[in-house]
Amino acid sequence: MIRVLVAEDHPIVLRGIVEAIERHRGMAVVRTCQEEHEVVAEAVTGMVQVAVIDIDLRGSDGARAARELVSMGAGIKAILISATADRELVESNLAAGCSGFLLKTDGDSDIPAAITRALGGRITISSGVRTILRPTPARGIRGVERPVGQPVLTQREHDVVRLVAEGKSTEAMADELHLTANTVRSYLQSAMRKLNVHSRVQVLLAAQRSGLL
Repeated sequence: MIRVLVAEDHPIVLRGIVEAIERHRGMAVVRTCQEEHEVVAEAVTGMVQVAVIDIDLRGSDGARAARELVSMGAGIKAILISATADRELVESNLAAGCSGFLLKTDGDSDIPAAITRALGGRITISSGVRTILRPTPARGIRGVERPVGQPVLTQREHDVVRLVAEGKSTEAMADELHLTANTVRSYLQSAMRKLNVHSRVQVLLAAQRSGLL
């Protein structure tokens, strides 16, 4: 059973999140809280594996609590949820080690899916958040829109970046692309150089910024 904490200060929203999680077989919400200062203590005493945290908790900073959970090194995964978001908020918290960012307008199934992905070491960015992260289009030749500053990746590099965003392991990518694991690593390293990044999380963020996903 996956043990989950939910931090949300609006009772109706809290109830909806809890119900969405507990409808999923194998998950249980073992702790809930409404204030930032409660999050870490409740997560530790409840031996939770994943915390779903609203960024606004009674006027305090839920994102700060999520980053504190991640920095503890106890292996607790933190997923942020918000009514609104902006590029800096999303990117800074994912770069700090949070495992996902969802909007409250996302579907009920998105939260349990994000929990499962987090425990698998993967990051979830909902479709609504991806829209926020897309670059501002610029007019190109003959009025065709193109993302500003998009790196030029080969088709194979783009395929690998896409699969990184889906949380696939090197071996899974190799199977899907019918390549060897070493070849996949080579494509990934090449894409990372072009994107000027040094980790898979940075690959995901840079690809979102550049309109590659």
